[in-house]
Amino acid sequence: MVTTSGDFLIASHILGVASVTQLSIAQRGFIVGPMLAGMLMGPLWPAYGEAMTRGDKRWIAVALRRSVATSCAVSTAISATLLAFSGPIFHRWVGAAHVPAPSLCIPLALSGIVGSATGAGAILLLGTGMIWEQLPFAIAAMLLGILTKVFLCRAFGLNGLAWATVLVGLTITAPSVLFLVKRCFERQSL
Repeated sequence: MVTTSGDFLIASHILGVASVTQLSIAQRGFIVGPMLAGMLMGPLWPAYGEAMTRGDKRWIAVALRRSVATSCAVSTAISATLLAFSGPIFHRWVGAAHVPAPSLCIPLALSGIVGSATGAGAILLLGTGMIWEQLPFAIAAMLLGILTKVFLCRAFGLNGLAWATVLVGLTITAPSVLFLVKRCFERQSL
């Protein structure tokens, strides 16, 4: 969420206000998979906390593996379907004038899948009380994300903006979640 919240501002400033409509429509379509995955994973938040108080590392590890796999599967299935049929789906939804190009849809689909995987890990971190530990990484992702998005948007337009989200997700968000999840399991209280 942190890495996509400024996209419209960046797009409108660099490419003009008309680009916001195109980006908004495409993002709204490709957010369905990650949103559904997040809704499925949300109930694990308190379950992780309870398992932590019991010291049940094994349950947490199994639940985490399953939640990451499920999140990725749900997001991938929905994103791949939308990607494969994006022309007809968007045409029916918003009309021919606003069908996003495949070159914009591909990075939006990928960023949703990456976001779903990291979101499943973030639910564990939140459920086990590792909220403040995430803050420096979130700030780094936001700041580097803005810089990357501005640079790539100037160079490649909306496609660059969308690819910047994938890049930040793979280089900052995913490694930081993996690092913090490992740290969570190393806690002595677990």
